[in-house]
Amino acid sequence: MQLMKKFLSLSLVDLALFLETCLYLTFASFVKTFLPFRWYAFLLGRQTEPDLNAMNSSWEKEFLLPYQRAILRGSKYLPFECKCLVQAIAGRMLLFFRGYDCRLYLGVFKKDDQLKAHAWLNCDGDVLVGRGGVQVCKVISMFDSTR
Repeated sequence: MQLMKKFLSLSLVDLALFLETCLYLTFASFVKTFLPFRWYAFLLGRQTEPDLNAMNSSWEKEFLLPYQRAILRGSKYLPFECKCLVQAIAGRMLLFFRGYDCRLYLGVFKKDDQLKAHAWLNCDGDVLVGRGGVQVCKVISMFDSTR
């Protein structure tokens, strides 16, 4: 019941953005789960050399906050797991169709003697999703959506 009240209290714009984001998260999760990476890598953009100078781990762009909230909200309420790569792919599609240039980074880090992977989305120099592991990751690949 509480969840329904939260859902109905959203403005029409936030509700539309939430539903669109849920669609992208579902698509990204399906693609990640059932297709090999090489088949959907084109969705991420053009693979380029990592540009670490264009990265800032702070959050300063207020115009991107609704998109960040929608991605995190959708990830929380969907019945399947939406981790960093799914969130980054969905965020990239969400921003791309609105005309924003963004970069999707793939990185690795070592934790408890195991190699872990992480993905994050950078838009206008700020990390939109996946900010948690940016400082410890070594960037192995970057996908640029510049048109």
